[in-house]
Formats: sequence, structure tokens, C-alpha cells
Amino acid sequence: MRRFHLDVSLLQILKTANKRACRFAEKHRLFFTPAQAELSLNKHKTAAC
Repeated sequence: MRRFHLDVSLLQILKTANKRACRFAEKHRLFFTPAQAELSLNKHKTAAC
């Protein structure tokens, strides 16, 4: 599972990316695990595992 520390304003972008990746995985019969957001109010903290 991938978990990203994102500003709240980027949550919709993550949802869209997960939907697109899911459709791609289904089309190519691949396993898909959606990325999850760790909400952050700090805009300078962009990504972490």
C-alpha cells in the first residue's frame, strides 16, 4: 500500500489518479491497490512512504 502525505486540496487529484489506474489495471488484467492519502495541512510536505 502506498500512502502519501498530501495537502487537503490535492485529495481530488489522488482520487482521479486512483480511478484511472484502476481502469488501466482492469483493462490489462493487473492487480491494483489504490494509493491512500495521509491528510496534511502542511503544503510543503509532499510525499512519504
